[in-house]
Amino acid sequence: MLSARDLVEVSELANLRLSPDGSVVVVDEIRPDVASNSIKRTWRLISVAQGKLLSSVPAGEARIEVNYTIHYEAPVWSADSKWFYYLALREGAVQVWRTSSTGMRTEQVTRDEADVENFTLDPGSHLLFYNVRATRAAIAAAERREFERGVAIDGSIVLTGPVFGGYPINGGNHSARLFGRSLTGILGGEPLRTKAIDLRVLRLVEVTPQDKDRYTKLVTPIDVGEVEVADVVKSSDGRYVAYRRASPRTAEQKLQSVPAMYSIVVKEIGRSNSEVVCSVESCPGSVKHLRWSDQGAVLYFVTEESQGTIATLHAWDAATKATSAVYSSGGLITSNVPYYSSTCPIAKGEAFCIVASAKIPPAVVAVNLKDKSSRALYAPSSSIQSRIPFSAEHISWKDVTGKTTTGVLVLPDQTTPSAGFPLVIVTYRCRGFLRGGTGDEYPEFLFARAGIAALCVNFDLQTVVGSDGEGGAVIDAGRRAGLATYEAAIELLSSKKLIDRSKVGIVGLSYGAGLAQYALMHSNLFAAASISQGGISDPIRWYFAPPGGIFRRYMEENVHLPPPYNDPKGIWAQKSPALNASKISAPILIQASDQEFIYGLEFFSNLADAKKPVEMVVFKDEGHVKTQPVHKLAVYDRNVAWFRFWLQGIEEADPRDPQQLERWKKLAATAVELGRQEQTSN
Repeated sequence: MLSARDLVEVSELANLRLSPDGSVVVVDEIRPDVASNSIKRTWRLISVAQGKLLSSVPAGEARIEVNYTIHYEAPVWSADSKWFYYLALREGAVQVWRTSSTGMRTEQVTRDEADVENFTLDPGSHLLFYNVRATRAAIAAAERREFERGVAIDGSIVLTGPVFGGYPINGGNHSARLFGRSLTGILGGEPLRTKAIDLRVLRLVEVTPQDKDRYTKLVTPIDVGEVEVADVVKSSDGRYVAYRRASPRTAEQKLQSVPAMYSIVVKEIGRSNSEVVCSVESCPGSVKHLRWSDQGAVLYFVTEESQGTIATLHAWDAATKATSAVYSSGGLITSNVPYYSSTCPIAKGEAFCIVASAKIPPAVVAVNLKDKSSRALYAPSSSIQSRIPFSAEHISWKDVTGKTTTGVLVLPDQTTPSAGFPLVIVTYRCRGFLRGGTGDEYPEFLFARAGIAALCVNFDLQTVVGSDGEGGAVIDAGRRAGLATYEAAIELLSSKKLIDRSKVGIVGLSYGAGLAQYALMHSNLFAAASISQGGISDPIRWYFAPPGGIFRRYMEENVHLPPPYNDPKGIWAQKSPALNASKISAPILIQASDQEFIYGLEFFSNLADAKKPVEMVVFKDEGHVKTQPVHKLAVYDRNVAWFRFWLQGIEEADPRDPQQLERWKKLAATAVELGRQEQTSN
């Protein structure tokens, strides 16, 4: 049977790259390890011809970024396919390393006094260009000066985090500051400096004016005469260029950072004519991952429907202008690592892709582009599939406005009770292998193992942004849409007698946490809840956002919230979950990071003061999304136990937290007494 640890330790795959000669695939395997509480990163080299693993090479320490997410840098193959190059964190420094195509030899390429930010290989010479900012010694000196002289608070300071040190930048413990929208090291605003290594001797060489020109050309995207484009790729025969063209977005969508939708455009080089291969209207969902065939002029691309949960690989022939579907995994065709994706490189009639679906963990497959068959090359977590007996069905439904939402319904492997199963609604994206929605905190399969149904809901940010001109209306538009979606889903599953509508739980991280809080304020549908942090709509958030900083501007311009001390319309009183604690009756568990728990303190305190059943648990050295394996395990276990307690009435002691059950019993007794008092007052 599937365990929580099994789920925590499922390997993720990312940054798949194919050698230029088409013989070797290299992929980054990321495996959380509970025993050591670490993230193991390994380059896996796979023989294309033999279809099996050639060798494994340590990829260096996992680079935990300032916001406590994990940084994954894609490797780059040399033109002769003899080496692949990559950034690695080893012994407190980020440098360029290279490994041979056999995996038998690994060498350090750069030995700079500063950490390397990025690099570029020059295929026309023996040079590797790389960029650095301040040296490690300069950073240490700047941090020492701040320790001695103090720090003036301004918009660059994140007040919920440590002001001095405390951020795990490149394996150290450093101070961080905001530069524009980026939270980075204390000297992260220093200009980039470009250097070069002669790969024949692995020595630093002077960058000449001619070298600078070559480097500029290498890193400058192909100019297609348009502004908002992405993924500009030239065909192997040099005749065509393809790219993604962004569709127009409203001012509100841009403010809310709603991602653009894209069309695919192909131009014949040297001519003014262009052809839209896949428009926003004609292609379902989003389009991405453009790749030309290695022979001829066939363009391959991926479409994603249902917020990326259903992906299909397509081919477009420049000669016939025909488009055809080539392959669908029934799920994801790319990496599910946040912010880092792997394309499907193509060679010798095959596309090499990372695939995953609701019940199938990430694997590398080779897709035959002619007969559309596929063969597995590497599936590190395949054994877990036999321990998932639960169904995972893609479903869709419409709310009262007619808007369609999609999701994945996971049902326990047992006879449906006469009243239906308890249900937990998970948000807000269900991409690839199910591990608990956005942030991987609410494990659908572990709920099912406990006899609780789980519905993972996909939210389309394109449709939930709106404004009626009043303060806070932008964010409320999405939250109202979310509640309508929940109501419709509950009605649908209840009408099919699959769930007990009196035993429905709701969860959420980030945007999902805000949705959950809004739903709890405006509905009595939910019997219990668990969230990962407080939302953005409580006054405490304002006071931890220094004037002139990005967070203050976000609250003013994006969320349309006025200063709490100058709010004649009472907008905060309408929008703030903390100021509406009296309206909430469902028991709430908050499992927050030490970097963000302060945002939820007002909400937690007001609920506790009102004698509402609430518990907050804080995890050390975590950010917006938790990464430490022992914490992921604890979050899984506590979330399952929480909903078993409130939805099923099952009391289970946890030997790792002996006081937990007694705390929850007291909360339950308090809730009963509060309900009695409310009935008496009514």
